[in-house]
Amino acid sequence: ERTTRPERGAEPLLVDILELIEILKASAATQAFPPSAVGIGIAELVDPLSKIVSQATIPWQDFDVAARVQSATGLPTRIDADVRAAAFAESTFGHGRGAQSLLYVTVGTGISACLVIDGVPYRGARGLTGTFASQPLQVPNGQGEMIESPPLESYSSGPALARRMASARPGFDGTSREVIALAETGDALATHIVETAGRALGAAIGQLVNVVDPELIALGGGLGLVEGFFRAAMD
Repeated sequence: ERTTRPERGAEPLLVDILELIEILKASAATQAFPPSAVGIGIAELVDPLSKIVSQATIPWQDFDVAARVQSATGLPTRIDADVRAAAFAESTFGHGRGAQSLLYVTVGTGISACLVIDGVPYRGARGLTGTFASQPLQVPNGQGEMIESPPLESYSSGPALARRMASARPGFDGTSREVIALAETGDALATHIVETAGRALGAAIGQLVNVVDPELIALGGGLGLVEGFFRAAMD
């Protein structure tokens, strides 16, 4: 789980991507399944022309990754937001196959969502859909004043669970999965952290459901796929 923005620059990250592509090409060759294109999912905002328009986690906003990869591999290259790529895969091959509408929510280092309609991820007017839980909200307090609540990602994401546990129990340096494992054993603090995180996330997903009324909901991501106490707390 990543809790801080990586310090690596654009070029080293591109080198990693190209190395991974070569590994995948070699694997495909052993199965007589030559690749025809390259697709890259990235945890950033991506417009309909594969241009990366944010750099919250990866410094590629002013870096033409698609052109560089296509030049290096000779294969047509497309970049998209990772949540839309995952939602498309879920709709095409997974839980949402055949559904008229699917709401895909991924929970891991961050929390994002994508609506898929008739097998096509909804991109919005500028291709900037997917942001779901990274913005603080304005809510009224008991005195009728508007106050800013923390973003859901800082409360219910994987790193958030670990961070909340470490803050309340000095010396803890585990991951979210370890927090959930502790909750499963009956640890009171871990139970409280996991339960409140799951309830907050479940309420937020419920709001999305009320807005878009999907036929199906699918959870993904490293934390979203964890069965047990966290998942149950979302109901």
